[in-house]
This record gives sequence, structure tokens and C-alpha cells, in this order.
Amino acid sequence: MYKKLDVKRLYNFIKIKMTPEITVLILIMIIGTFGLFIKPIIGIADNGDFYRIISQNGLYHLSNNDNDIMFGYFNKEYGIYKYASETTGALFSTQSIFIKLAVYISKIFNNNNIFDIRFLSIIFLSLHAVAAYLLVKVFTKDIKTQKFKYLIAIIYTFIFCDTAYISYFNSFYGEGVIIACFLLSVAILLYIIKFNKINLVNLILFSIVCLLFFGAKQQLAPIGVLAAILIIRLGYVNENKYIKILSIIIGIFFIVSAGLLYKSIKGDFDYMNRFHAMTRGSLMNGEDPEKVLENFGIDGSYSLLEGENFYKKVPSINPNDERLKEDFYENYSIPSLFIYYLKHRKEFRSILKVGIKNAYTIKPDAMGNYEKSEGKPYGAKSYFFSGWSAIKDKSVFKTSGFMILFLIIYFLCSFKSYKKSLNTKDVNGCLFEEAYLYIFLAGFSQIIISVVGAGDADIAKHEFLYNLTFDLMVIRLIMQYLIIMEGKRIGKQ
Repeated sequence: MYKKLDVKRLYNFIKIKMTPEITVLILIMIIGTFGLFIKPIIGIADNGDFYRIISQNGLYHLSNNDNDIMFGYFNKEYGIYKYASETTGALFSTQSIFIKLAVYISKIFNNNNIFDIRFLSIIFLSLHAVAAYLLVKVFTKDIKTQKFKYLIAIIYTFIFCDTAYISYFNSFYGEGVIIACFLLSVAILLYIIKFNKINLVNLILFSIVCLLFFGAKQQLAPIGVLAAILIIRLGYVNENKYIKILSIIIGIFFIVSAGLLYKSIKGDFDYMNRFHAMTRGSLMNGEDPEKVLENFGIDGSYSLLEGENFYKKVPSINPNDERLKEDFYENYSIPSLFIYYLKHRKEFRSILKVGIKNAYTIKPDAMGNYEKSEGKPYGAKSYFFSGWSAIKDKSVFKTSGFMILFLIIYFLCSFKSYKKSLNTKDVNGCLFEEAYLYIFLAGFSQIIISVVGAGDADIAKHEFLYNLTFDLMVIRLIMQYLIIMEGKRIGKQ
């Protein structure tokens, strides 16, 4: 009798305390701990991008052997410069804020000028878990059946704790910031709408996290404009005049910040993007490369650059050659390429198909996930808790037909919900659907920006954000389906 009573009390305690949102938070911390902090540790190897961000934050690779630090093996330890680095910030990114914080924490625990990247990872994983807590709370608010609430928590964990996602936390790629801050900004946004908590503090909190998100990479700059429109919209429907004023100020600040972020693309980084935009984009998709170049006033002889990569060991022409800077790069820009594609829709459809084909790939093929000390083959991949990324890697996801069908289904459901909210004068219901439109546009814009701004070079990584937005839309559809099922069950009773 005593044992039965204990079991019953334990069950009731778990039932009360282990809510779906608490459950998902604990699951993400457990899975993340096993994947990111306990051997064999999972991360992502450097593809050459790390230098730009770690050098300006006082870090360096411990090994000089490219085979140890490039592509094949993930490294968890980096050296910390004893003296301030003279390297100037060639790359502006809010990622530096997180790196500097992680290095500061590392120095508290280690006094040997060695930085363990797991200090960075724990920051991102913690933000990721908080985002999960808020999002599951939002997604389960309108669901009455308890088992359905826990189902949402399990599905969320299965999708967003996939190691194809969280392995970026053990790396210096900007995607680590994008995952943590995009999901957290969306979580705060949806939470304050769903629970009617649009106030000055929450608006500022959302704005800070959103700024950290779109400031992580220059290609995310246009999302700053989308976020500005959304924030002004939140202020417009609010009766509090201080919120109205603050939303306008933040909106203007975001637009200016987005412009400055875009303008910060310069030097080799600018040349690399534009080089690929032409050589791996327009030239590859145009029927006559010489005629493509004529549209931009570029000599047709440069058509030999078709398909060239900026980092090719033996290039036809050195991408940094002064002749290219004067006769090639100066004749076109990303906006002019966009106008070209609008006028040449066949070429745009061709490059867009490439973008869609790669839009659902989370795990980069070229980089390994294990440390060299684990004895795994060079470039070996981890498949620990990677069911969702494996499903998305199937061919059905890589077709235009699938994307079109999914978007039709999603937006029909969204329009129905929006119309219902309009008819019932449910302002927050309308805002919720508008927030989801922002989520979709944020992700889909990256497909367009990637194919226009860099062709097919490293395209899956450039389109990374679309994966997050697609997955949030999947969760939304599942939530709506479960609510419909509940309604039918109640109707039968």
C-alpha cells in the first residue's frame, strides 16, 4: 500500500511538473549534452570560413596542418592570443558577441590560453532550449488533449534537436547564431502575440534577439526590413502610445541597421560573392555566356570563367587580379544581377530549381563531424539523433512540385485561420498569421538571395534558414490538424 501510494504521488508530481514545455526543454538539454559535450563529441569541421571570424576575436587554430583543421575533422580546442590581435574586423557579425562571451567564460575556468568551443556551444544550446520552451507553450495553448500536447513536444524535439542542426553549435559558422537567435526571436514574437503580452519590455527583448539574429550574416540584411515592418505593425494595432512610438523607432533602426549591414560587404568577401554570382550563376544558366556578359558590358572573353570557383587552386584567372577588379567586378552588382534575372526568366527558373533542390539540406556534405582523436575516417559524418535531417534529404523534398504543394496546403490553412480571425475581430489571431508570413518570407528570401547573390556555390549552407522556417511551418500544420481532430472528437460526443 505504501509503495502504491508513493508511485501515485510520483505520477501526480510528474503530471503537474512535467508539462510539455518543461519536457521539451529537458529533452533538448539531454540530447544536446550527449551530442555536443560527451565523447564522441559532434561538431562541424572548418571549410576555410572560420579564419575571418576567429582571428578578429583573438583565436587561432592550434595546428598548422590543413588536413587536421580543414574539412575532415572537427576541432574543439583553439588557441587564445596572449596579446590583443592586430587583425582588423574584416567581417561584421553579431556572432562576435557570443564568441567574446564564450572566451571570457573559458578564461574563468581555464588559465592556459586554450579555448574549448563547448563554452560557445552551451550558450547556444541554452538559448535553443529556452526557445523550445516558449514555442511548445505557444503551440500547445489551443490544444486541449494532454497526449496531443506531449506529442507536439516530442515532434518539436525530433525536428529541432536533430544533430544536423545542433552540431553547428560546436563550430564557428554563423548558422549556430541563426538557429539559436532566430528560433528564440520567433518564440518571443509568437508568445507575446498568443498570450497577449505585447508590452515595452517584451518588444525590446524581441528586438534585441532579432537584431542578434539578422546581424549574424550580411545576407540576412533584408530580413531586418521584414522585421521592421512587423514591429511597426505590432505598434500600429496597440493602444499604448509609447509602444506605438517605440515600434516606429525600432523599425527605423532596423532598416538603417540592415542597410549598414549590407554596405559592410566589401573587399575579398564582396568579390567572392559577386564572382560566384556570375561564374556559378548567370554564366552557367545562360544559353550563351558571351551574350550574358554583353548584358553587363563585360568583354566576352571572360566567358572562360564559367563554372569557376573563387578558391580553385589553379584558376583560369586569379579572382583577385587587378584586371578583373577593373573590367569585370566593376560592371555588375547583386541588384543588377537581380534585374537581369527578372528580364531573363528562363535563366532564373533554371537557377531557382537548383536552389529549391538544395533548400532542404541541413547537414553539409563536405565537412566531417568528429575529432581526429576518435579514429574515424577523414570526413566521417555522425548520424546520432538525425532522423529528421535524413527524412528531409530524400528526393521528394528536392522538387519544385513538393515545395509548391506544401505551400499551397499551408497558405490555404493560414488564409482560413486569418479570415476567421478577421470575422471575429480577433486582432491577435491576425497578428499570429502575419508573424508566420514573416517567418516564411524570412526563409524563402534566402533562397532568392542565395541563387542571385552566389549562384550554386555552397548553396545548401546559404539557404540554411529556409530549413528552420519550413520546419516551423510543418509544426504549425500539425498543430492545426490536432485541433481539428479534437473538434471532430468533441462533435461525436
